[in-house]
Amino acid sequence: IGGDEMSNNNYNADDYTKTGDVIGVSYGYLDEAMTKPAYAYIAGDITPSYYDEGNSGRTTGSSAYVSEVSRRMLAVYDTGNPEVPLYFFVFDNVTAKKETYKKTFLLHTRTEPTISGNTVYEVNGEGKLVLQNVFGGDEIKAIGGAGKNYYVNNTQQTPEKNATSQDDGYWGRVEISPATGKKTDQILNAIYVCDADRAPVLVASPIETADVKGAVMGKVAAVFVTKIDPRTTGFTFEATGSGEMTYYVSGVKAGDWTVTAGSETKTVTATTEGKFLVFTAPAGTVTLTPQ
Repeated sequence: IGGDEMSNNNYNADDYTKTGDVIGVSYGYLDEAMTKPAYAYIAGDITPSYYDEGNSGRTTGSSAYVSEVSRRMLAVYDTGNPEVPLYFFVFDNVTAKKETYKKTFLLHTRTEPTISGNTVYEVNGEGKLVLQNVFGGDEIKAIGGAGKNYYVNNTQQTPEKNATSQDDGYWGRVEISPATGKKTDQILNAIYVCDADRAPVLVASPIETADVKGAVMGKVAAVFVTKIDPRTTGFTFEATGSGEMTYYVSGVKAGDWTVTAGSETKTVTATTEGKFLVFTAPAGTVTLTPQ
């Protein structure tokens, strides 16, 4: 009130400040001292962020635009590729109130990106970011440069004079959108980073069934159950490639699951906090069954 900053104590604690709920957290290390991260995962139901604001202020759940927005993010540091220190997967599931509403994923960039088909490249100093859209990218375009780096709804938004940063080296963002015509869409982007003077070419191969969407990159398979509620029944998917893969499967109920892949069968466990499975298994057909 009156321009006062919001404290951490009341943020996300009431209808006026609520932006969402964490629905899954998981992470792992390569060593007992926990100095070498293997992966990190977080999922959130961010539907309350898309609210309507009337004369009485914000009310959670009052959105006229969406009935569900969830995001799951997976960072994999254990890539097995010395030239690529990080894979990053972002999975968005959005249900709009109308089929005509356009959904857009934003990738903000400090330098002008290059777009080739479903792939976005950005070089910033000595580093390079490569984004491959796996699902939901019927339209991919860049908006930025002088006079358009804060361009929203066909208008350049002028930063406040007392903004924390006045660095205006231009560029802006990439917008990735599915075609309109459906209330529910999934957008999956697979990202990796590397040195700018190197050119490892990694192709994100899609994984898709009626129950999941995902991608294989290198020896990593990232699999996302499409429903926001944890999966309680068995399902099967196909991961392209050869040899042993590391699988990261999100959106399953807590407890033990049986993994069947090739001639291998093993038990893996999803924690209550994570609702997330991590295991190694051969490429090909993988079946997960709750115990």
